[in-house]
Amino acid sequence: MAKAATKRRYERFDCDIELEAYRTGLASLLSRKNLGMRLVNMSEVGVQFIANDRLEKGAKLAVAVKIPRGPDKIEGTVVVHWCLANGKRLGEFLAGAEFIKMPDGTL
Repeated sequence: MAKAATKRRYERFDCDIELEAYRTGLASLLSRKNLGMRLVNMSEVGVQFIANDRLEKGAKLAVAVKIPRGPDKIEGTVVVHWCLANGKRLGEFLAGAEFIKMPDGTL
């Protein structure tokens, strides 16, 4: 059977990695709660992840991805493009976000 055509411009890489995500700006002063849980996939331009709160479209988050088998983290800033209830688990949300700031040479 032929593989379905995709409209995606960038290849996604599935992963199951711990993700930390925190609100930025004034919102960060109100709460320093870790909003992220697990990274689902990532591409050159963004990430899909499981969040433990509903996130607003346009929200900016500081993120940190822990590199497996090592002490290092990749840190940057993303903007949320969508967030939907996770139909598999009550109280979890799937979110898609675009990188807007990453260290040079990261991706």
